[in-house]
Amino acid sequence: FRGRKIWGVIFRLSEPSGSTPPSRIRESIEIRGDAAWTDQELRSMEQISVLFRHSIATTARMILPQIPTRLHIQKIAPFSGKSPTPNGSHPAWTSRALKHKGDTIVIPHSHTQRLDAIRDLAARVVRDGKTVLIITPHRSWLGKIQEALTPTIPTVIFDLSLATGAAWRAFIATRQVPIAIVGTRAAAFLAPPDIGAIIIDEAHDDDLKSWDASPRYDARILTAATSRTLHIPRILLSPAPRVVDWTP
Repeated sequence: FRGRKIWGVIFRLSEPSGSTPPSRIRESIEIRGDAAWTDQELRSMEQISVLFRHSIATTARMILPQIPTRLHIQKIAPFSGKSPTPNGSHPAWTSRALKHKGDTIVIPHSHTQRLDAIRDLAARVVRDGKTVLIITPHRSWLGKIQEALTPTIPTVIFDLSLATGAAWRAFIATRQVPIAIVGTRAAAFLAPPDIGAIIIDEAHDDDLKSWDASPRYDARILTAATSRTLHIPRILLSPAPRVVDWTP
């Protein structure tokens, strides 16, 4: 180029002779009839693939739970209708927070308040016949949150690190009766048909972002897009909210 040094990346000089890689995840993977993937879940995977330039196949392999050889579906009992709070009442703030179709920041001052907030919000959503998605950045908190919910709220743990087949059975369980789904950042790709609210636990924590493994994604960005698309509330629990979360 006339003595000038030009740096760049050539993506494609001509159309390949074969077929081009698929840009829609339905074209790349086999969607089982009993899985009932929602369009929002598949759309989230496609957006992450485009944003971080991963192949659809790589994203699907890392995000979708592996299907076991022998499929066993465990039924979950429906919500008992009993409230975990005294006299069957819920704190008034939960009603206001869930009526707001957008982000609500909740600032707990202790771990006890944090668990109480998650429990009260989940009970309100499930009582209304909807599923609530609860995302926590650390696996060590999955059991603690489940313990706080299970006395009265049907709960399922969604964690892709579970043994082969366990994550798939957990996914199938999320398509059943309205329940509380508790998972790590990978659960941000979930959007069951009857989802009513999303709760982000420890919303300031950087472990909500996958920065050291493929595919790259941020659970907060994914859930924000799901909340906007489906017009459902998103609750951010954090003792020290990020500046970006305060920005409208």
